[in-house]
Amino acid sequence: MNLKAYMCVVTTGVNKDINILTSGNYLELIYKVIDNIMETQGDDYPNLSKFQVPNSIDFIGEYDEEDYRSVLNEIFCFLATEGSDYQAKIFELDQEIDDEQLVNISHDVF
Repeated sequence: MNLKAYMCVVTTGVNKDINILTSGNYLELIYKVIDNIMETQGDDYPNLSKFQVPNSIDFIGEYDEEDYRSVLNEIFCFLATEGSDYQAKIFELDQEIDDEQLVNISHDVF
């Protein structure tokens, strides 16, 4: 059996504080990363509010994975131009399990 999991490793600050976000769904992970950015960076960079994604059903229905990924990339670019040290790496983990034992893990970086 093959399972996919998604992980984002976030580093911030002088001491490179690490936060790890996980999900079984790529789109859900993007939501979590955007929420994490808003929570941790919103006070220092109030202009981030222009990237907030409404939670209405109509809006969610109109946006797909590429749209949310594009919003996330815009946020990363904005933070970089503002001098933020927020960094995030997203990984897709493929886990191969055979008879309830982990056989192999491979990953891709986004």
